[in-house]
Amino acid sequence: MAFSNSGLGLAHSIAHALGGVFKVSHRVAVGVALPYVFIFNAESTSKYADIADALKIKYSDSIDAAENLLKGSLI
Repeated sequence: MAFSNSGLGLAHSIAHALGGVFKVSHRVAVGVALPYVFIFNAESTSKYADIADALKIKYSDSIDAAENLLKGSLI
């Protein structure tokens, strides 16, 4: 009930389930889910492209922008 009303987002919802099934901490589960949710969300928003523009990261479309942002966060 709390997750459906709080608007925490898909990564937190997935992490809640992962934590219960695999007995991992919430922060680890969010870290595992977030890159996949990031790419999933890129299909329906241009916000990642806006962030890539601000950070001067090159991209060809919104999904590419999200992938390149993720690559940059791993360096």
